[in-house]
Amino acid sequence: MAKRHSYSLFRADSIALSLGVNTAAMVLQRGLGLLRGVLLVWLMPTAEFGLFSVSLLVANLLLPLCSLGLYEGVARYTPQYEAAGSLRRFAVKGTGFIGLMGLITIAALFLAADSIGVALFSTAQLGGEGAATSPPAQAAALARAALLCVFTLILYHSMLGLLKGLRMFRALSVAELVTAVVFTVLALGLAGAGWGTARVLMLAYAASNVLTILVFAPGLCARLAQTEAEPPSPPIEPSIGPNEERPVWSTLLKYSVWAGGTVMLWQALVYYPTWHLLKVTDEATVGTLHAVRMITQFVQIVAVMLAQVVAATVNRTWEHEGREPAVAQLDRLTKLSFLALLGGAILLVIARSVMMRLLPGKVALGVAAYQPLLLFFFVLGAILLITIRLNLLEKPRLVFFAWLIGCAASLAACFAFLGSTSEPFTDGSEQALRIAAWASVCGVVTALLVLMVLVHRHGIGVGRPAMVLIAASIFIVAPPVVAGFALAAIAIVSLCTGLVLTKEDRAPIRRLLNR
Repeated sequence: MAKRHSYSLFRADSIALSLGVNTAAMVLQRGLGLLRGVLLVWLMPTAEFGLFSVSLLVANLLLPLCSLGLYEGVARYTPQYEAAGSLRRFAVKGTGFIGLMGLITIAALFLAADSIGVALFSTAQLGGEGAATSPPAQAAALARAALLCVFTLILYHSMLGLLKGLRMFRALSVAELVTAVVFTVLALGLAGAGWGTARVLMLAYAASNVLTILVFAPGLCARLAQTEAEPPSPPIEPSIGPNEERPVWSTLLKYSVWAGGTVMLWQALVYYPTWHLLKVTDEATVGTLHAVRMITQFVQIVAVMLAQVVAATVNRTWEHEGREPAVAQLDRLTKLSFLALLGGAILLVIARSVMMRLLPGKVALGVAAYQPLLLFFFVLGAILLITIRLNLLEKPRLVFFAWLIGCAASLAACFAFLGSTSEPFTDGSEQALRIAAWASVCGVVTALLVLMVLVHRHGIGVGRPAMVLIAASIFIVAPPVVAGFALAAIAIVSLCTGLVLTKEDRAPIRRLLNR
């Protein structure tokens, strides 16, 4: 049994293997996502594609709201209960509580689907021929499809939270890849057959989540059962282990209400400029913005992958070895992650004309938002990596505060430059796209600045090298030629001097390249 388990998909991975497996799976998964998105832009009316993009953003916004963000607590506390030898009890009670909360909140929203649909999917300027939201019944049907998808996402992310907390990045990567493959096949098949409406595609998304859960849940449950036969690992300090007298739901809520609220604000910051754009322009303009976001979000995808690996690795070090080794490890991994994100974003700036050719000419105006969106995703990645520090201190309310200030800044920028949601924007679609992208940048930069102050005040701030790399992100919005020279200079400074990376920092890069 032990030997078979050593080759099982459901086992903890080292950081090097985690990065390798996640990178390979991320390339395949996001390659499929890019292929799916590009083909859907060609196969669907731009207005319907824009409505689909808004539906996805609504689902992402409602996910932490309807689940109270409890799946975030699952990922955070799984290492503690694993070390204490009570992981199975935590998993059963925790996921059961999450499912119950999700069922209650989704059922309540279903009863108000008519008004929710009109509020979320109607426009102030219907855009004529391609408008897809004028009948209220269609908006309500789309709202119900989005809510059903949210419920499947709650269950899906609860399973992923356990995999993250157990550092089973191999299983995590394969699960996400399976979901991407199934959704791609369903979405392209339905769109090619003439059924490519936003509502039908949201139902296909829900079906892909359910299928992945049915495939991977049995193996994860079998692995959890095995943990009962394994001796628990003693924590470094008695206070590190979980409080067995506290109910699991209380433990989850203590962390997850703030963490879930933070995720909701994060999604709101991503969603609000798009929703504002929908209100003052039309679905086709929103579809154009989403098409460009789709080919620039590689920076975010890499950031999420790096943040998952870094958070799980540092959490384990924090729980088993203590604060000092964990912070040292986190400083090193943060610098390496910033460098990877910055290099990738600038490479996408250099390849701007090539990337835009992937999209049909009907969304060519979206080039106005291309580089601001790249900067937006880089800053978003920086925030994800820095929030790990406050999460280690179990200060999610501070992260929530930073995102709240960022959302307020983004909202203010939208109203200041796009105008009220009750009146159409009259300066043209290209200008509207540019403003919406920069409003998103305004929000995340504000949140990042607040976050930098907070981590510094709590004695766990980022060092000067990481701040240099963040400042260098200004080259992401420079002309491609200037950005290319900046990338060469950053690479030389990082690899040949000690200004950004020390010799110890460069050693993992050499090992990774050798692998």
